[in-house]
Amino acid sequence: MFTIRVNGRALKHIIKGTKNYEIRLKRGVFNNITYDMPIKLFNGEISTIKKISNIIEADTLDELFSIIDYSMATPYFSDKSEAIKHIHNFYSKNSIKIKKFIALNLV
Repeated sequence: MFTIRVNGRALKHIIKGTKNYEIRLKRGVFNNITYDMPIKLFNGEISTIKKISNIIEADTLDELFSIIDYSMATPYFSDKSEAIKHIHNFYSKNSIKIKKFIALNLV
């Protein structure tokens, strides 16, 4: 089973159902993700198992958030620009320029 570590706050929202998308750069293991793939998301001792029902790909987060509502991926931010800034904190500027973003729809 594919397993990824996620932020504790994000995991709580995934479990509650208020976060339906996990956003990642399309690189490494995220190049091999497929539809209907089971995925274990964890942080410390807390975990949940979901299925990837859709994968949305975009060149930028702004483009991605024009396809899905930012609040479905980052329910703890009050606007799209805050959400984009938060996600950019996890990646280098160079990675953001040369890689695509993917949104994994979790059900």
